[in-house]
Amino acid sequence: MTFFAQIELPPDGSAQDSERPDGGVLDILFSRLHEAATGRTFGLAMPDMVTGIAPHFGRRLHIFCDSKDDLNDILDVRPVRFLIRDHCVASPVRPIPERGVEHYARFVRDRRGDYHTPSRSRRDTQRAANGQGPAEPWRAAEIQQPEVPRFSYQSRSTGQSFAIYVRMEKTDRAPLRTTSFGLTRPDGAVPILR
Repeated sequence: MTFFAQIELPPDGSAQDSERPDGGVLDILFSRLHEAATGRTFGLAMPDMVTGIAPHFGRRLHIFCDSKDDLNDILDVRPVRFLIRDHCVASPVRPIPERGVEHYARFVRDRRGDYHTPSRSRRDTQRAANGQGPAEPWRAAEIQQPEVPRFSYQSRSTGQSFAIYVRMEKTDRAPLRTTSFGLTRPDGAVPILR
């Protein structure tokens, strides 16, 4: 049996900023969950995710784990617990209701932004400012705003910051198989709950 907890941003807008409905709180939570879950399998679902012109993850995040104790342990790590206490509303850990599943999906890493380096970004910005357009024709699509939301993540081991773009794919029911970031592997799925 798989267990889950729902973490929701408060409706009063206290976590909002001008660019993202989550005010960056989900970026911090994403990083802290990744660190807290070392050695454990957990999955993430963003049931309210919006793609398009202004992509964002919405206000709800579902965290899944095959073990109730493992999920409670992840949520009880001090940085995760304090962030949830100060900026979110969390449900208790409970089993997934059989009749509450709307459909299944994969939340997978979209690698479009992975090759965008700061040096190329500066060069392209300078060339565009001079009216020369992107440095290479094939880079024109890369410069445009992505259509999927992203988490900003800073590696503790290297100190580098990078974006993890996430897209959702509807799929059939499958076991909980995820990456260390909680995103779904190609042979896994997470339920989308009503």
